[in-house]
Amino acid sequence: MAVKPHQVESAEDKQRAGALIREYLECLNERIQRDYGIEFDVEAMLRSDLSDRGKFYPPTGAFYLAEYKGIIAGVGCLTGI
Repeated sequence: MAVKPHQVESAEDKQRAGALIREYLECLNERIQRDYGIEFDVEAMLRSDLSDRGKFYPPTGAFYLAEYKGIIAGVGCLTGI
């Protein structure tokens, strides 16, 4: 069975994508703090990713959830900027 992508459009899709992005950003932030002694605002970055229509949404980008065996397994963002 292949991974099935679908574009993030609904509020539910944004919530699911946000949970995955938050998990990634928190992990990245912990590593950057440990390795370099700096940190960033995870919630600010998350808000920016989810709300900026010019960032990852058509016509300049795409924002996808990846579904595998009926379970949301990942998120992907593309931008042409």
